[in-house]
Amino acid sequence: MRLKEYVIREKELIFGFIGCMIVVNLIFFASLKVESTFSELLYMDLLCLLVFSLCLSWHYYKVAKVYRYFDELMKKGRKLEWAVGKSMNLAEVQLLDKAMHYEKAYYEKEKAAYKESLNNLMDYTTQIVHDIKVNLAVCEMISKRLPYEEREKLSYEIEQMKFRVTQMLYVTRANHYNEDIRAEYFNTQDIVRKAIKENAEFFMSKNIELDVQVSSYEILSDQKWILYILSQILNNSSKYTAKGGLVKIEGHEDEKAYYLRITDNGVGIVKEELGRIFDKGYTGSNGRLNTKATGMGLYYAKRMADVLNIELQVESERNEYTAFQLAFYKHSDYISIQESHTV
Repeated sequence: MRLKEYVIREKELIFGFIGCMIVVNLIFFASLKVESTFSELLYMDLLCLLVFSLCLSWHYYKVAKVYRYFDELMKKGRKLEWAVGKSMNLAEVQLLDKAMHYEKAYYEKEKAAYKESLNNLMDYTTQIVHDIKVNLAVCEMISKRLPYEEREKLSYEIEQMKFRVTQMLYVTRANHYNEDIRAEYFNTQDIVRKAIKENAEFFMSKNIELDVQVSSYEILSDQKWILYILSQILNNSSKYTAKGGLVKIEGHEDEKAYYLRITDNGVGIVKEELGRIFDKGYTGSNGRLNTKATGMGLYYAKRMADVLNIELQVESERNEYTAFQLAFYKHSDYISIQESHTV
């Protein structure tokens, strides 16, 4: 805080002191002989002004020091409790401390209400998804009575609905990831096999060839969310790869990490759009040609990859290929990740 700013802030106190001095001097002038008391009166005024200036300077020093504390902490992006604790002798900081405690209590109350509302929505969504899956299972049974060609078309649409219903459940859980993450060891071959199974109907309907070269490797992470990420990438590959195309799933290891790479020979991604495909709701030129694209699948895939400390990268050449790569780092501490995202 600059001296000019401090003087403006304390102008009421300064004007009050000046007013008191004027009143005292007027009283002395009215009750005593000016000739005999002027020098004493002037001495008293200077002495009072000196004392007041010293007190004001000391107060300015303490206030400016507190301002420096707060400025330094805010520039470093740290919490303000330390500055508050060091400066509780100032009335303004005491008021700030009370305000912070009040805001924290109010925030906790609001957060609890919001959390309850989200949990209720999640419960309702889970129930709806379960009911829809039952209906889809009935439709699947009925479709088996239809002629082959009609059954194939209906089966494809049923699989699409099942996939989207499952994705809706994952999206609901993604907003509660701090409560829905569980660390466990699982095998890379098993998780890739499950992701392929979830998208098998889509690959078969377009006669897309799968080339899987994944070695066996044990990963510590959340199997459910890794399955979601892989399934979302494979679903994208099935959408944007032409009939008779090829999707390769490869795994390799080095001293830093284990990598899963999914490459298709589909339409590819425009270079200008490559940096935005993980943005929320972004569909790009390919998505605009596909009326079913929402731009949310890859957004949540990247979001959960970041939560799990998994590096998700993409590279592509238009009309050549698109490759997604997941990097599972060997030295990442899953427990610290889980704790850092606990609310």
